[in-house]
Amino acid sequence: MVASSLNAEIKIDSKSEFLLRVIQYVKNINPAVKVSRIGNRLAIKVGQSPIDLENQFSDWEETDKSDQALKTILSKVPPLSVARLKQMRAASSGDDSSSATTAGNTVPPGSRSDTGSLRTQVSITEKIITRLPKKQLQGRTKSGYRLAQGEIRAKDWTEAATKIYPQFVPRKILKKYRVAHKKLDEYSLYTYVLVEGRKYSYVSEEDKHRWNVSWRAMRKAALKNLDRIAVPEGIRFKSGKYNYVVVKAKDPFGASRILSKRFRRHVIKHVGEEFFAAMPNRDYLLCFNRELPDGELKKIREKLEQDYRVRPYPVSKNIFLVALYRFRILR
Repeated sequence: MVASSLNAEIKIDSKSEFLLRVIQYVKNINPAVKVSRIGNRLAIKVGQSPIDLENQFSDWEETDKSDQALKTILSKVPPLSVARLKQMRAASSGDDSSSATTAGNTVPPGSRSDTGSLRTQVSITEKIITRLPKKQLQGRTKSGYRLAQGEIRAKDWTEAATKIYPQFVPRKILKKYRVAHKKLDEYSLYTYVLVEGRKYSYVSEEDKHRWNVSWRAMRKAALKNLDRIAVPEGIRFKSGKYNYVVVKAKDPFGASRILSKRFRRHVIKHVGEEFFAAMPNRDYLLCFNRELPDGELKKIREKLEQDYRVRPYPVSKNIFLVALYRFRILR
């Protein structure tokens, strides 16, 4: 797409790339709509609608950054939905098939190869680069929790023990943060975060050494805190031929709840003493009984692969075998 060719000519950071691709996404659907930046924020105005994109940028950073991932994220923003943009296009032109004029050239709606469009996008990119804030923008989760790395401090382990929770994160996080961690599987790591209000910060190796605390002690304190919130409001139970439990959490611990013994006891009541668990992303957890036929299990694996690929905060493509005192990958 145009954004890819631009990146080869202009060195831009991830925020610039994201904004450029959002603008291109909008223009591909409705070439005639006016799109502009709003100050120095990660925000745009589409027509007369101001749209803040900080949450969406945070979500996009945790995906594979494919076109499908971007479409999935933006489709949840009403003014950026395909239906809404097409509706705006029809209202402004009176004809969905009408062509649009871009940079002095008449081109078919949604065209990606015209040189006039490329010149326009280069100009937009230059404006984005000059207006980007110097300070790193913090990402927000859908639940309103905000990553505030370095902002949350604990003077000693006694204080940290009251704030620590377990978390699953993609392995690529090690490129950005030196987090204390162990391997969960080939996709993700098992680590810890400190939580204050609706802010959280990853526990680093430096924190662990400064507190002079063992991994076992961190795990014990984190699971104790997790047990207190183990059964969330967003939990759903489905009974029938095959029982299952679904967690769509309003906090960043949807998937990591599987580590809680209190949560497992709750699930066992509904799906049996041994059950399967899937956690394609951080905010989603599916637990279901082992009697599922191979055909149904295959469908779940396919959906798991898709969700892992396009949803924010991916965790794992694996299915896990879980019991009260067991947790291992199903091979």
